[in-house]
Amino acid sequence: MTYSFVISPVSVQDFESEDELIERCKEWNLLSSTATRVKTYLYKRQGLTLPCEIVGYVDPQTVVIQFENKQQHCIHPAYLKEMQTAAFGSRAGAASDAVKTEDSGTSPEEVIAEDWDADAADAAPGAEGDDNVQAAAETSAGTGGTAAEADAAVPGADATLARAGAEADAATVTGAGAGAAVAGASAAEVDATVAGAATADETPEAPKKPAKSKKKPALVLPDEKLQMTATVKEFTTVPNHFSDNDDEVIIYDVVTVEGQDFAIEEVWSSHSATLKKLELAVGDTLSFEAKIVAKKLTQHPVKYKINNPSKIKKVD
Repeated sequence: MTYSFVISPVSVQDFESEDELIERCKEWNLLSSTATRVKTYLYKRQGLTLPCEIVGYVDPQTVVIQFENKQQHCIHPAYLKEMQTAAFGSRAGAASDAVKTEDSGTSPEEVIAEDWDADAADAAPGAEGDDNVQAAAETSAGTGGTAAEADAAVPGADATLARAGAEADAATVTGAGAGAAVAGASAAEVDATVAGAATADETPEAPKKPAKSKKKPALVLPDEKLQMTATVKEFTTVPNHFSDNDDEVIIYDVVTVEGQDFAIEEVWSSHSATLKKLELAVGDTLSFEAKIVAKKLTQHPVKYKINNPSKIKKVD
């Protein structure tokens, strides 16, 4: 039987040993600080309770679990921890019952559909819109009637306006003649003023911005493991929001990849239990096989990470 809800991981980071698995589970608060063995966990969903085991991780915030049918599923460690409580299933059932209506038994989907239909009906043009249009037309008609009645009530208005217009035209002609005389007397001054204003309005051209440099194409990384050497540059820690302790990491430089011409200056990896057994120090050079993935280290300018290193040994 297969489960349709499964979110299969694209790539899984395996644990180097059982000690690393136990250490990681303690960091995720899935094991007590005194635990010495791994345990089987329970995955709860939609009335199902499925035993599962932790087989790896995608990143520090995504655990990969495996069911008895060998399907693998991605889950947040805090969510998996919550599933181990006895009250997890009862809380989910109570939440499911609360969303149903008490009287009619209407489901949330039906309620949403009804609200959608009501909103659509309100938004559609209907009788109210037609009544508003008709009222506007009646108002317009009433306004036209009032204007006509006003014209009829003042029969001498047109004659008075005609006489006033003739007087205004005469005054305009007289003023135009005077304006022409003034313009003729000071034409040279006006031309000089306009020329000076045009010169003042001219502004120098803004300097052109330098062309933006093109971004470098992204580095294409192979999917298979590569034979590498790198030198330990720094031991540091990065915050882990799901644990009381920070994650220990190692930053490497002087990176060389056999058979590849990569321009990679620095890489990083977790300071796993396997690496701690080597008792590394700054300046030590390691030889190993590993995958390189594009994953930036938190709070550090290191863009690439070493995944699943194996055949690790010091180089003298």
